Amino acid sequence: IDGGDLVNVATATGTPPVAPDVTADDTKTVTTPDDPSILVVKSATPTSGLVVGDVITYTFDVTNTGNVTLTGVTLADNVLGTITLSDDAGDGVGTLAPGDTESGSVNHTVTPADVNGGTLTNVATATGTPPVGDDVDDEDQVEIPFVNLSVTKTSVVTPVMLDLTNIVLVFSSNGNEPDASASDTVVQFTEITYTITVTNNGDAVATGVVITDTLPAGTTFVSLTGGGSHSSGTVTWNIGTVAAHDGTNPGSVTVTVTVRT
Repeated sequence: IDGGDLVNVATATGTPPVAPDVTADDTKTVTTPDDPSILVVKSATPTSGLVVGDVITYTFDVTNTGNVTLTGVTLADNVLGTITLSDDAGDGVGTLAPGDTESGSVNHTVTPADVNGGTLTNVATATGTPPVGDDVDDEDQVEIPFVNLSVTKTSVVTPVMLDLTNIVLVFSSNGNEPDASASDTVVQFTEITYTITVTNNGDAVATGVVITDTLPAGTTFVSLTGGGSHSSGTVTWNIGTVAAHDGTNPGSVTVTVTVRT
């Protein structure tokens, strides 16, 4: 059907005992009103685990879902620009008979701005012109959330003092006592606690997250929090997942490690 009239002809045939077959037919014409319509379907791959520099392939199918031929068919995307369609049905690019489809595809390389935005949302709009009346259009969108991790490290230095008040005084060989004005405490050693925070400002949950921290030379491992492990001067935490930004606050995980100098 391409608008206009739907003509339906019924034919009956019979064979008499003698003589040629006889036939009769009847025609019914139904006037169908124009009903222009267009549909765009958009998809993307891959949609997860993406980082800056990765390539996303977007595919588009534009179908004439009405009952009249559409001309001047175009497809535009708010991020990708004008999409070139192929003449899949042989109607000529930009022309779609009822039920026909044209398709296209575009590659997009992930940028820092995409990741920093949390989610890449782009909308494709298909437009076509029917024989009579206003243009018809349709939209479809794809949302791709990203993981956006950052890490901060701070330290707190704590001197550990040695109490001298109960230490037996030893006189020098000349019989002089220690200086009575000397301090009752001295620094025995210093502990440094490092706090490491991993933050996810993206809209996708981060998975397989591992934190590794190499302890400074000349220090001795004391303790840690967060379920990590220490081996040969390196501390490792198998975090697993870091939640996505919830719209108010980012997801985060905090661990600590303490060393002694």
